[in-house]
Amino acid sequence: MKQRDLRSLEFDKVLNRLANHTRSQIGKELVESHAPSKNIIEIRRWQAETTEGKELLRLDPAFDIGGWNDVREEVKRASREIVLEPNELESIGKTISAAKRIKKFFAEKQSLYPLLSQISLGLGYFNELEKQITKAILPGGEIADNASPDLSSIRRRLTSGRLQIKERLDKIVRSPDYQKYLQDSLVTIREGRYVIPVKQEYRSMISGIVHDQSASGATIFIEPMAVVEASNEVRRLEAEERQEIFKILTALTKSVAAHSNELAYTLETLGQLDFIMARARYSDQLNAWAPKISEEYKLNIQKGRHPLLAGEVVPISTHLGIDFQTLVITGPNTGGKTVTLKTVGLLVL
Repeated sequence: MKQRDLRSLEFDKVLNRLANHTRSQIGKELVESHAPSKNIIEIRRWQAETTEGKELLRLDPAFDIGGWNDVREEVKRASREIVLEPNELESIGKTISAAKRIKKFFAEKQSLYPLLSQISLGLGYFNELEKQITKAILPGGEIADNASPDLSSIRRRLTSGRLQIKERLDKIVRSPDYQKYLQDSLVTIREGRYVIPVKQEYRSMISGIVHDQSASGATIFIEPMAVVEASNEVRRLEAEERQEIFKILTALTKSVAAHSNELAYTLETLGQLDFIMARARYSDQLNAWAPKISEEYKLNIQKGRHPLLAGEVVPISTHLGIDFQTLVITGPNTGGKTVTLKTVGLLVL
């Protein structure tokens, strides 16, 4: 059919409402690209998938087809050897975990949902990759201390070094000999270095490196010489930490790249399941039922309702191609002639 005819029958509006029931961008794209078919086998399969989806909503309402992310772009970047960020790897980890859960569910419910179970066979198992990501990336995208033995060692030394610096500075700010020189009895951080706030007029009384000053100029932030060497060691360890994290992210990205084709197919399959369940939810909302599809050129609509009308919709019953080939619809203005024509056209679509 021509796009103009589809728009006249408001098929695009039906697709827009259907898109609101999807849970993913992939599912939404499948809705937006959807078009009516003339292949009766394809049509019957689509109808059967939607009916099966409705059965899933009825029999297993607690089951969630979601919980995954559209990580197509992340997978593509990994395949191009672009190192992924921790939050991107976390999204991939959640997605493959959800895929495993969904695949397991349908494997156990194959007799109830044969069509959906068959589609779910396209979901991959990524147990080793999931284990690698889960071990290395904490919820929120933080890198776990035990992501590697080297990182664990670096962070232990970092914690010890920072604690040592803070203890030394705490002694200074609590010391009666220094308190009169300080603006506040606290330790803060400037430019990544631990400093203490010193009154401008007492700058010469505390030996150290000035890292900042207040907007008024009344306070300067000094790193005392007593902790400079320890702070240098902390900065060196921080650089080591960044290098080690980059190594970890690089290794995880390579693992994702090694499964890029399987991941891409898994995402397509998840999108297809989302598309089917969106149809099921929309059908359920409309209290709609699967029609019997005839291979003959005839229609027999019993109490059909226009899906875009809200409130108490007056149903129509009409048939064509059974006893007669031509149907004339008459009546006064606002009598429902156009709605009847659109309802018949839309239900045929």
